[in-house]
This record gives sequence, structure tokens and C-alpha cells, in this order.
Amino acid sequence: MTLQEVKKIIKESKENLEECKFREFIRNIISLSSLGNKYLEEKSPWKLNKKSSEFTKIISNALFILLAIQLLLKPLLPQTTKKLSQLTSIDINFWPENETVFLKEKINKIKVEHVEALFRKIDPRVITEEN
Repeated sequence: MTLQEVKKIIKESKENLEECKFREFIRNIISLSSLGNKYLEEKSPWKLNKKSSEFTKIISNALFILLAIQLLLKPLLPQTTKKLSQLTSIDINFWPENETVFLKEKINKIKVEHVEALFRKIDPRVITEEN
């Protein structure tokens, strides 16, 4: 994962949203989420000393991705964004001119106090029953 990849996804997302290409916009969000999941899986910060600089770098990068997802979700899922804001203690109420600088500035202000699932898991039987 590179910062350039995240910046590219944010840029494409903004363009897709401005052009009302909502399907592509959603794909951008999923791509960013997948990138973050892959990054955490590869780096396995839970195996590192929490006081190491490597751990700090990995967590900072992961938080950058989380805030980027929070930014992208705002126009699409405002209630989910509200939950993310409560989780991170960061409110994003506008689309910043320079997303990268804005998000980097917010990383050190994150205070996680109460963690809860953003979405509830849907039982596959319910999906089958609905069809």
C-alpha cells in the first residue's frame, strides 16, 4: 500500500461523485476498504511491539485509510459516517480542498473510546427467505 494508491482512489472517487457515477463511486470505496484490509493483513501490526516505530507507521497508515473511507462515505451513508465520527472522534463536515493534508492533520486527533460494529451481519438464511 502506498500513499499514492490511496490518493488516486480519493481523486477518482471525487470525480465519480461529481459526475454522478455512483456505481463507480461505490467501487472506489470498496477498493479503498480492500486496500486497507490487505495492508493490515500483510503488515500484521498485532504481532509487533506497540512502542516500535514500525507499529506506529502501520497504524498511522491504517488510520489514514479509515479517515479516507469516512470522508468518502459521508455523501452516501451519512448514518454510517456518524458512527465512524463517534468511533474516531473526528467530524468531517465538508470535502476538503486538499484531502491528503486534511486527513493527515486529523490522524493525531483520533481518540477511540467506544468500538461497535458499523453494520450488523445478515444471516444468510434471511437472504434466502427474502428471495
